[in-house]
Amino acid sequence: MDPLCENILIGLGTGLVTGLLSGYYSGMVISRTSRFHSLLRDAQRVLKQVDFEQQDSAVVIRYWEPKQLGAVADDLATDREVHAASVVRTRSIDVTKAFYAAVEGKLNATEFEAVVTRARNEISKLRPSKRVLIPWGQL
Repeated sequence: MDPLCENILIGLGTGLVTGLLSGYYSGMVISRTSRFHSLLRDAQRVLKQVDFEQQDSAVVIRYWEPKQLGAVADDLATDREVHAASVVRTRSIDVTKAFYAAVEGKLNATEFEAVVTRARNEISKLRPSKRVLIPWGQL
């Protein structure tokens, strides 16, 4: 075989293999990052749907679903995003405690809103761990 043809075939083969591997790796990273941000949007959606108003001695709260935030935290833990799962679960517990305190009249609407806002702010600041860069493991 001609040395020129041989070099062309080697270059094509090497380029093809390199392209496939780098495409696979970048797809994995994008997939994991996308899932992480999707779960955070789900958590934000739950907190945005909380509807409340101050009435005589207590706060009336509608649409609070602590199980949904717990499910998001479980999914994050399954994806090995331990820090993010811990923050989401802690904020879920905080909002649930504030929910019961507000219903019992121990918190007013402004204080309850502050708890929900703090939870939303902390969750929005979360970033995926460096684990998304590891090419092996669970998607």
